[in-house]
Amino acid sequence: LYLLDRGKPDDNGDKNVNGRLHAVSMATRAVQVTDAGSRPLGLVLDERGRQLFLLSVSAPAKGTKNFERPGELRYLRGGVPSAPIAVGGWPEQLEVSADGASLSVKRTSGLTRLSLPALK
Repeated sequence: LYLLDRGKPDDNGDKNVNGRLHAVSMATRAVQVTDAGSRPLGLVLDERGRQLFLLSVSAPAKGTKNFERPGELRYLRGGVPSAPIAVGGWPEQLEVSADGASLSVKRTSGLTRLSLPALK
């Protein structure tokens, strides 16, 4: 079971609170909490690849307002999160291709495509 806490995003790094992803094992009832970045957009399930994707924006630097921040992609396999992968500024939407071979991240200024095998 996955629960997404969206935090309290703010462009001011002193006020920003990143979101968190809670992974709950139904078998053991253990809970693992992972950083979800700032402004997490939601979760996308890739059933074929047995993985979960999370798209967000990088956290702002402390003490300043940060309007240009890169997007971040995280994936989870078996409850184990990846390190954030930069995907360009201000991501808006995430989509897995029908054949399961690639991932597209729509941004305000373009599109980023990633090969799913490259993420392994």
